[in-house]
Amino acid sequence: ETPKPRVDCAAELLISANLPADYVADAGQRVDLYRRIALIRTDEQRSDMLDELIDRFGEPPKPVQNLLLVAKLRMEAHRAYITEISQKEDTIRLALYEKARLRPEEFPHLLEQFAPYVAFSADAKHPAFLYHLAKNSRQKTRDTMDSVLEFVRRLQETALDPSEIPPGQTGNGIAR
Repeated sequence: ETPKPRVDCAAELLISANLPADYVADAGQRVDLYRRIALIRTDEQRSDMLDELIDRFGEPPKPVQNLLLVAKLRMEAHRAYITEISQKEDTIRLALYEKARLRPEEFPHLLEQFAPYVAFSADAKHPAFLYHLAKNSRQKTRDTMDSVLEFVRRLQETALDPSEIPPGQTGNGIAR
């Protein structure tokens, strides 16, 4: 059985996602919490972190909620072979691992489900999905992130099961 490669995901989004000093006063504690939040890999770990934050510091303000949402997005993106999530103005780029074990034949249906917001850039070295935010939209940041998260979860459904990968292939249909 072919093991799933480790694909870490970086995220740079234009939202306020942090631990404010008026929420966690001690700089050392903030650094430790940032490190631990960056290592979240499961829903259980995310839930435990939220519980700990509430127990130690009280109800988290919006930037802390956003930080945990970004952690969830990174966690889910990892499972969909996304290596980077970056935002420039009205576009969120979801960069795929070049050897992603996904079923590209399912992409048209996925794009149709999320039209007109999502497009695919089929660059061989840097394939990516582009999520276009509605211009002049009053859609809240949380709703946008929830929509991107839903797209990422649907992308996960296109992942190949290791038993489906023929010998000598990376899983993306390209023989190596």
